Order: sequence, then structure tokens, then C-alpha cells
Amino acid sequence: MPRGLGAALVAYSFYRWPGVDTTQLYSASGVIAGVCATLLGFLVTAIAIVTALVDKTLIANMRKTGHYRVLMRDTFLTCAMLLLTLGISCAALVTAASWMNIVGTAIAFLLALSLLYAYESGRRFALVVMTI
Repeated sequence: MPRGLGAALVAYSFYRWPGVDTTQLYSASGVIAGVCATLLGFLVTAIAIVTALVDKTLIANMRKTGHYRVLMRDTFLTCAMLLLTLGISCAALVTAASWMNIVGTAIAFLLALSLLYAYESGRRFALVVMTI
């Protein structure tokens, strides 16, 4: 199943969930902001580590075959999604209660999509680090 479709299913399920209290959404937004900030920090660190290993044979071969470009592009895309989720989660903390269901649905979609991309980026980084 494509990642976007999976994230859309999560968002739709969240939107249709009955009786979600807005105070729970406010607290969940704070927790999600913290999780996204932490994951973003880990990804930036992973990018720095792989960039420092440019002189290794594996990274040189990855650059020749285009895998390094794909790894970096997908990781930066993941960072952008995590940053967007972080921003919307922080904005949700001051959003009016009447908009929280819509904002919560957007957060659920972006969080699910970000986590799916982060999983794939983490798997790729693990392969690179284990091979070195």
C-alpha cells in the first residue's frame, strides 16, 4: 500500500472517530510536537554522519549509482514533513476549539506520513551504517 494512501486512511479514521475531546487533542498536539522535534533531530544527525563518511568506498559507490542522491532526497523530504507536522502541531496548541477536529485530522495525516517516511529513511541509514 502506498504511504500516502495509508496516511489518508489514518486521517479518515481519525476524522470519523466519535467523541474526541478537544482537551485530548490539545495535549496530543504537544506530545506530537515533541516527538516530531526529536525525530527531526535524529534525522539531521544521521545526515551529518553519512555526509562525514563521504570518503568511504560505499558512499563513493552510492554516489556513482545515484543511491546517495535518493537517500538524501528522501531524508530531506522526511525532514520537511516532520518540520511541517511540528509547525502544525505547535499551531494547534493555540487553535480555536471549533477548528481542532480539522487541524487534528491534518496532524494525523502528516504524522502518519512522516512516520512512514522516517521508517524508510531509518531502514536505509541502517543498511548504510551496517555495511560500513
